[in-house]
Amino acid sequence: MFSNLVSFAAYSNLQSTVNISVNSFASDYAGNANADGLTPLQNAFLGRILANGSLSIQSSSMRVSANGGGTTCSATFYYRVYRQGNTAPAFSSVSLVGPSNISAGVFLWNNSSSINLMGSLSSPGVYVLESYWSSTGHASNNSCSSVFADNNSGNFFKGFFEYCMTDAYTDNNLSLDPSWVGDVANFAIVNTSDVSAVDANDSRTLRLNVATGSGIQYLSKPESNWSSSQTWSFWLGRRAQGYNNNNNVAIWLYANASNLETTSIDGYRLLIGDNAGVDELRLQAVTDNVPTNLITSTSGVTNNRTDVGFNVIVTRSSNGVWTLYTSTMPTTNSSGLSANSNAFATATVLQGTATNNTYIPS
Repeated sequence: MFSNLVSFAAYSNLQSTVNISVNSFASDYAGNANADGLTPLQNAFLGRILANGSLSIQSSSMRVSANGGGTTCSATFYYRVYRQGNTAPAFSSVSLVGPSNISAGVFLWNNSSSINLMGSLSSPGVYVLESYWSSTGHASNNSCSSVFADNNSGNFFKGFFEYCMTDAYTDNNLSLDPSWVGDVANFAIVNTSDVSAVDANDSRTLRLNVATGSGIQYLSKPESNWSSSQTWSFWLGRRAQGYNNNNNVAIWLYANASNLETTSIDGYRLLIGDNAGVDELRLQAVTDNVPTNLITSTSGVTNNRTDVGFNVIVTRSSNGVWTLYTSTMPTTNSSGLSANSNAFATATVLQGTATNNTYIPS
């Protein structure tokens, strides 16, 4: 027997909500049942969290309609947190309390107990907060036998966040906590990026700040924590000059040396900028500073385009399978995405895959 059973021939989930707090800043996110028009949890970028930061679920709720003889009996919120590339654990469940009759035939189930998620975080990387909601009841009688799930057709809802990055650039300082090496004086942290004709407030964007013809400039920071699988996500922007052989960008995903100009450097990098055709992204394995292309993106930035931006995601599995995703590549000046755009929502264009185990970070 259900002491909280409410009988009222139609049943539907109207609103599924979870309130997530990142570094003490709380926001509401929704599943597919989203009558209130909240930010969808699916592919949401939740934020960047340092070891001394915070991550918690503040509340979860479901609002359902049960009228004309329908019944609502219970509601549950499910969640799990895991590092991208790792095996997902079992879902934890939160029983929602209720129902509260908030209007004719409309009922609210809610749980305001705070859940600290920091204990779910281990090594640095990109993490997934995966969730769904479920309620029980019946559309036309007092039975509690029917399940009404808001679970993204069984794919669940995935939000993403970064944990314990080397530097979030919040102190506008590349020399202290942490200390970067290389041409530190020639890089600046821009609080508001203006690339792709859109101001990105509080973007904390790294920008090269030298005159044309200044040669190779680099920054690096040793990273001691690696796993057998890895995800890299970032935004790339270009301002007044297009990509070419003399104006290219190399993002090192792994290197065996902090000096990125040494002739003995080994590792993996992503390179963009040449004088032939469109500017594709090339994922390269590098041995003694000699690159071998593993993936060349199927699309690229149209030549000589300026004031453009796009997102990139690179993954490596524990078996050495590499994938390269980007957002739609810019084809006109002053186009593409801003520095504050969400890579996990926009970098959905598969540009190529490859398998390579020349170097295995440990």
